[in-house]
Amino acid sequence: MPKGYLERFRNLRIIRPEEIPIKPKDNQFSEEEILAAASDACSLDDGNIVLIGGQTTLKGITGYKKCRCRSSEIDLAADEPVLDAFNEKELFYIPEMQCLLYMENGLPCGIFCKDIKGLPIFFVTEDAKTVETPQGKVVYARPEKTVAMKFRRGATNGSYRGKDAVDYLTLAAAGRNNGSELDNKYTAGLIEEIACPNCNITEYKGCFRPFGKSIKNIPQKDRSYAAEMARDLEKRLKCR
Repeated sequence: MPKGYLERFRNLRIIRPEEIPIKPKDNQFSEEEILAAASDACSLDDGNIVLIGGQTTLKGITGYKKCRCRSSEIDLAADEPVLDAFNEKELFYIPEMQCLLYMENGLPCGIFCKDIKGLPIFFVTEDAKTVETPQGKVVYARPEKTVAMKFRRGATNGSYRGKDAVDYLTLAAAGRNNGSELDNKYTAGLIEEIACPNCNITEYKGCFRPFGKSIKNIPQKDRSYAAEMARDLEKRLKCR
């Protein structure tokens, strides 16, 4: 545990992952409930608490249909100085995950504060985006950085998840529809910087294997475009 946390947070308990109070099933919470929890967190400190991960592909953020089931948790990144904003929450610290956790109406909310599994917090906070949703304002990680972090997880774990492929394809299709296309050149540079150096995927460009099956999740009208974006990203990566 980071030094001083027990003194800093008066309601803090140390737990193991299997002791998380509630582990909801996918799709248990509506998009509105998830966005409300994210907005509540972001409102605690303007601009320094950022939504990361798969929930950044919700329709309320991208303006585009979410093309896979909704995970029933949210992940946040917060600069160390703003953590006191969470002091009124009943907080848990999970050493194995190196994050804080609290429950918002039954929804688990994780907070990465020292780093995001080795990535500095400013990786997502420095150019985070803001959107007004019916549930309130949400500050979220730039889409290209969400994609790069998912590639990093796959590279570290030795396999890239199909749901992460769906999220890339969703963000690509969303960008086409809302006029802010994904920057594949920038994304490839981020992947080569944070994912490729420690890649444990043995197959050459094996991270792209799930994309073939995942494309069926995308609405027909955007399927060709999203698939072409994925091929373009693959071509840009200079894998070993």
